[in-house]
Formats: sequence, C-alpha cells, structure tokens
Amino acid sequence: MSTTLTFTDPEADAAAITAMTRDELTETGPDLLRESRKYEARTVLAAAALAERVFHEHLADRPETGVWGSVVEHAERLGRAEVSLQFKVSRSKAGSWIALADLLEKLPLIRAAYLNGELSTNRASIMARAAQRGEDTETDTDSVDTGDESGMSFEEIVLDYGSRATTDPVLSQQLDAALISMNPDSVIEDRDTLTDLVGHVTITADVAGHSSLDAVVPAHYGVFLATQINALVDERTCRKDPRRVGSLRVIALGEITGVPGAHLDCECGQDDCPKRGGGTDSNGSAETPADAEDAAAWDDLLPEPADADAPEVEFVEPVVEPEIPDPMNEPTPDEVPVAFGRALVVPGAPVLTVLTDPDGVLVPRLQGYGPIDPDYATTL
Repeated sequence: MSTTLTFTDPEADAAAITAMTRDELTETGPDLLRESRKYEARTVLAAAALAERVFHEHLADRPETGVWGSVVEHAERLGRAEVSLQFKVSRSKAGSWIALADLLEKLPLIRAAYLNGELSTNRASIMARAAQRGEDTETDTDSVDTGDESGMSFEEIVLDYGSRATTDPVLSQQLDAALISMNPDSVIEDRDTLTDLVGHVTITADVAGHSSLDAVVPAHYGVFLATQINALVDERTCRKDPRRVGSLRVIALGEITGVPGAHLDCECGQDDCPKRGGGTDSNGSAETPADAEDAAAWDDLLPEPADADAPEVEFVEPVVEPEIPDPMNEPTPDEVPVAFGRALVVPGAPVLTVLTDPDGVLVPRLQGYGPIDPDYATTL
C-alpha cells in the first residue's frame, strides 16, 4: 500500500485507487481502514490530554479551598471548548472523546485493541461503557455464552464479544444481556439511578421557527412512541407522498401528542390514493365533478326571488363616537385561549411485547428495544 499511495498528492492517489484491480482494492481497503482507526484512536487520546492540560492550568493558581463544584465544572467546560476549537469538532464530540479516553485508562485490553485499529471509535465506546458497568460484577461463565473459556475477566468477555462479526447495535444488546445474566440486581440499580438522575425531556428553541427535542425516558416509552409514529405514517401516507420520512414522523408525533392543527394526510395528489379517506378527491373534497354539475342544474331551475327587481337600498352606518380610554386604567391585552388537541392512540399499532423464558434461563427482551432486566419485564 505504501508503494502505491503517496498520501501527499490527492489527485495521484485518487487516480491510483481508480486504477486498482478488485484484488488490490480488497487488500488495500481494510488496511486503509485499520490505519485510519489507528490515527483516530490517537486523536481521541490527544484530545483528552489537551483537555486535561487546560483543566489543570485553570485550577493551578487556585487554593485547595477554592476548588469546588462549579469551578471544576467550568474547568471541564474550558477543556472541551479548547478541544472543539483546536480539533475543529463540535463540543459534544469533544466531550465524548474525553469521556472515552477516561474510560480506556482503566481498560488496557480494550484500549490496546482500539489503538491497534481493531475497533472503531463507536464500537470502542460501546465496549468501554459495558466494561465499566461490569467491572465490579462477579462473572459467572455458566450464564454467559463465551465458548469453552473460563476464568475470564469481564473486560475479556467484552473484548471477545467485540471481536465477533456483529453490528454495533447487536453488540450493545449482547453486552446488555451478558450484564443482566451475571448480575440483574446491578442492572436494576443502574436503571433506577438513570430514572432519578438522568431522565429528562428538554425542549430548546432552534432556528427558523423550530425546536429541538432531547429526552431520556424508560425503554417502553420510546418503543411505544416509535411504534405509534410508524403505525400512523403507514396508515395515512402512501409511497408516492413526496415528503421526507422525517417530516412525516414530525407531523405524526404532533398528532399523537395532541398538538393543535397537527394532522397527517397523504399529499401524493392521486385521486385513487389508497391511504386517503373514502369519497374524497385530491383536494380533500367529498364533492365530485358530477356532483357540481348536478348542483348547477338545480340552481338554474330555482325561481327568481320575489324582490329580485326591487331597487337596492343603501344602508348608512350610524356614527359611533370613539371610545376614550381611561388614563387611570392600564390597557390589558385580550387573552386568546389556545385549544389543545386530543392525544391520538393508533388502534392498529402493535402493543408492547415482552418476551420471557419460562425456565428463566434467557434474558427477557422488550421487542423494539432489546434485553431488559427481569424486574422491568415483570413491571411491564
């Protein structure tokens, strides 16, 4: 690869890649991906090191009594801001890089695989978070499918799962199932902690008359909303609707939650649209052209009114004296009540489904989400 690509001349490298045979591409592609992962892993560690330097520089001149909660949080924000500025990434990404590097300090096996280019940043984050949750859990190899190996630490179990040819969402569910199998009580405690400390719904103003929604809710809340939104979109729109799926989902969310004026209809423009209400044309009217012709014919047959030839009378509006406001009374604006809509529940949508093992061996699963702890499954 080094003899083929220069990494200094973009045009030459692009031409060289175009001229490669299939076998050369098959050999070169994975090598390039591995090298890019190595660079990204070191970028993450460098970003965390820079944030730590900024953090300590901000606190260097302060006495120990002056280092407390808000001061520490401000120093951490300064570190993220510096990483965002110097590495030209968003502050949220800078924060995720710093958090990942902090986790990897205690996970040498996962960090080595990450630095060696075996893991993407997202996959390393999933594995590091799972390993952190299970670091104090006593491993039970009889309840975890790790092959014939025994005496493995949980980090080794996580690394074994991560080396398998699975997608990141599947890996996340497998690690959740492993944690629940080994210590369901700790998972229940984590769920309660998230509910008390992290659960929230945040709505912030965005640009051009829009708002951004961010929420951390129980799993069955998310499954219910996703199921209802998908069911309403499927029920009301056809494939010829020109709008993006995202736009349809926004309108569906508004109607489901009862936002005034939010109503999802198909805008394909086809008179024979199977998703449009019966007896309506493309303009949403129940009247057909034949109905309009019949109505016009009936109008011609109606007799003229008796006073049709009477002269028009000009009405004179009475003069109304302007109302002079009392200077002692401050004007109050008129209150216009806003009628809230009614929340919609799509009757045809699937209900929440929890799959449990009668023998209690397999971890319960919430369809549309993944593995859940037995206590949560019993609650649902």
